[in-house]
Amino acid sequence: MKVAAALVLVCLVACGKDEVPNPTYALLLPEGDGWWAREIEAGFSAAAEQFFMKTNTVRYSNEDPESIIESLGDLNGGPAVVVTLSSDDAERLAASLSARRIRHVLIGPDDQAGSRAAHVTGAAANLAYQWKIRWNQMQPPPRSVLLLFGDVPLPRNDIVSAFYRRSNDWAEYRLRVRTLHDLQDEDIEWAETILAVGDDAVRKCLSVEGQRFVPVDGSDEALQAVESGRAERAFVPNYFQFGYRAARLARDAFLDVLSGPVSLHIPFDEVDAEYLPMFLKKRHDIPSIGSPEAE
Repeated sequence: MKVAAALVLVCLVACGKDEVPNPTYALLLPEGDGWWAREIEAGFSAAAEQFFMKTNTVRYSNEDPESIIESLGDLNGGPAVVVTLSSDDAERLAASLSARRIRHVLIGPDDQAGSRAAHVTGAAANLAYQWKIRWNQMQPPPRSVLLLFGDVPLPRNDIVSAFYRRSNDWAEYRLRVRTLHDLQDEDIEWAETILAVGDDAVRKCLSVEGQRFVPVDGSDEALQAVESGRAERAFVPNYFQFGYRAARLARDAFLDVLSGPVSLHIPFDEVDAEYLPMFLKKRHDIPSIGSPEAE
C-alpha cells in the first residue's frame, strides 16, 4: 500500500510547565498503513504508556504544513516530533514549526539534522558495514547491486554514501540507486542482487520470479521471505525504537534536559532464518525505567 510522502508524529509538551502542567503528546499520521508507520506508532504508544503520557492521534492527507499543524487543534504548546520521508519535507515542516516557535524533533532523512534539537534515524554506516560483511561471503559476490528505495523514513543520501565507501569507490561492486517511481525493467535485469528498502520494494522483488534480493525491511512479507529461503537474510530497521526514542526525546524536551542537538542513529537488526524466532520475541522490548538502556 502506498504511503503518503510524509508522516508527522507530534508530541505536545508544555513550553512552560507552570502554565500547562499536563501536556498532550499527539501523534499525527498520514492516511495509509505502511509497516514502518505501524511500528513507529507502536513504539510511541509504548513510551506513552510507560511514562503515563496523555496522547492524541490524528490522521491527515496531503496538505500544506500550516493545514497539518492547524488540524491538531489546541496543542497546549511544546515541541513536536516530525517523521518525514524526505529532507525536503523535513525542512518544510520544520520551518513551519519554527515559525510558530514550536520546538521539534525529527525522525527520518534530514540534511539539516545537525541544527535540530534532536533527530532519530537509521544508522546508514551500520547498514553498509553489515552488508559488506555478507557481500564478501556471497559466492560469487555480486558485482552489480541495485539499491531500490520505497517510501520509508530512512536517510537515503547517507545510505548511498555509506555503500559507496564500502564498495572501495565502486572497485568491488557497482551500485545503482532507484526508487519505485523511476524503476525500469532494465534496472532489474542489470542487477545481480537487489537491496529492497521498504515493504513496497520487497513486494516488487517478490513479484519477479527468481530475483535475488535482500530486504532492508521487517514487514511480514520480508520475514516470510527469510523464513522460506526466498531471501537469505534481512536487515531490519528498528522503527519501533524510532517511535519509542522520539517520544522519550519529546519528554526530555518538556523537562528541559536536552543539552544541545541530539542525533540518534539506530542500528539495523540482521535477521536470518535461524535468528528469526528470537528476533520476533524481542523486537518490541523496551527498557525498564531507571535501567541504563532507558537513558
